[in-house]
Amino acid sequence: MHRILGKEHEIKVQHLDLWKDKLFANSVVYAMPVSLFALIPSFIIAYYSEHDLLCVCNAGAFTALVIIALSKRIKLAIRKLIIVVILTLIAIILIAYLGSFGIGSVYLMVIGVFIAFIFSPRVAYMAFALNVLIYITFGLIIFFKWFNSPLIGQYPINYWIAYSLNFLFLNYIVITQISHILAGLEQTIYKEYRLMEILRRDLKEKEQNNNLLKQSEAHYKTLFFSNPTPMWIFDRDTMRFLQVNDAALEKYGYTKDEFLSMTIPDIRESGSIEDLSRTIAEVERSQTFVENIAKHRGKDGHPFYAEVRCGIIPFNGKTAFLAIARNITRQIEYTGAIEQQNEKLRKIAFMQSHVIRAPLSRILGLTDLMLQDKQGDQELLNFLDISVKELDVVIQSIVNDTGEILPPRV
Repeated sequence: MHRILGKEHEIKVQHLDLWKDKLFANSVVYAMPVSLFALIPSFIIAYYSEHDLLCVCNAGAFTALVIIALSKRIKLAIRKLIIVVILTLIAIILIAYLGSFGIGSVYLMVIGVFIAFIFSPRVAYMAFALNVLIYITFGLIIFFKWFNSPLIGQYPINYWIAYSLNFLFLNYIVITQISHILAGLEQTIYKEYRLMEILRRDLKEKEQNNNLLKQSEAHYKTLFFSNPTPMWIFDRDTMRFLQVNDAALEKYGYTKDEFLSMTIPDIRESGSIEDLSRTIAEVERSQTFVENIAKHRGKDGHPFYAEVRCGIIPFNGKTAFLAIARNITRQIEYTGAIEQQNEKLRKIAFMQSHVIRAPLSRILGLTDLMLQDKQGDQELLNFLDISVKELDVVIQSIVNDTGEILPPRV
């Protein structure tokens, strides 16, 4: 969490710093030419008023400001600092040399605003503290008369304190308001950045989703149209065909236009529609694919059995049904053939258990009587009795084996 907040703060600071750097560059570009309209008349007035030092300071400060502001070899942060220092020194010189609270204080006020805009709030409040120190220093000069300054004759100490306090109050209010404005601007820049990031991410996700949708659509078309198994999509209410693949066209013999003008009952044998309705209801209940076996017919009228798997699918913004049909006529015919063979085996088993077994039982009875009466050749009778019993065991085994192999009759 701290990492996230730190990163967000870093983003806000970076964007605000870019805005401050742009503000500084614009100030330099527009302020330098405009300042000549004030500098040239001031220079002329100071020259004819024999304020040579003021002329030199103004010319030197302007030259230094132009060189430093336009120098790309010096880092931007250092250029800002040097320009602020030069302007502050000019303000101090104007106050001390002219002995006037006015123009020098205006410079200090403008410098405070400039610092508040292009530096951090901490630096702005440090500049305010420097202004306090400057006015306290001038107050001490006036009170103790450390050297012969024009300020001593112009302002009594009480006037100077009153002027200074009012100026510092206004300076503090301006710096505070600018700090609040920049804090709001910082939040606005960050919200704009976050909004742009969200929009950029949404656009990227939308583009990815569109690509996935295109791939999915292409994959669906490949699975549907190129599938070797007959498939179609139909409407739930009208039972009308909405789409068919090539395998269905080949199997049923209809053209695509013919298919799309038909309904599901057109390819089914009569009497199987109720079964289809039950299948659709089961699909809607379970929301899964449901299998159904029905008797279909093609365009040539030849019937065949089809195993149809039916499920729900979206189609053109609506809910439709997808059917996958598999011809199982051979399997059903094979099952029928096996059932016929089983029926024959049942008849054979019946003959074994009833037709053949009956005379065999009579022979067993006769051999028992003959053995009891002890008539005839005793050895031959014993051999006949053993053979008949062995034959009885064999027939019973055949009957039992046949009952295990054959399924029960339905």
